[in-house]
Amino acid sequence: MQRKSISRISMIATPVMIVCGLLASGAPARAQSQDDGPCSNRILLGDYGFAVEGLILPAPGVTIPVRGVHMTHFDGNGKLTQVDSIILNGGPISDWTTVTGTYHVNANCTGTILLLPSTGGL
Repeated sequence: MQRKSISRISMIATPVMIVCGLLASGAPARAQSQDDGPCSNRILLGDYGFAVEGLILPAPGVTIPVRGVHMTHFDGNGKLTQVDSIILNGGPISDWTTVTGTYHVNANCTGTILLLPSTGGL
């Protein structure tokens, strides 16, 4: 159960950080159609580091602190590789975990990401 929760946190945190990175890159904030605009998969090229901090809420009144670091490499063509390390309730839950996946950046600078943890579970 805890590993599934951690994978879900990773799946949520990474797209949020990508969007923040796109916004910080100076991409225009106005809405555009899918066919025109400054963004594409090529805008994400290289290595990006992320930190995640939050709480897992497994039951009412129960909170488990979680922290993690992620290093993601975007190839500019829609594929990514990532390593991450998660600390759950003050202790590491595993060594560095390898993640692969795909991403798509739309012309209006929104996008999607699919992460496939090496553990096989989501």
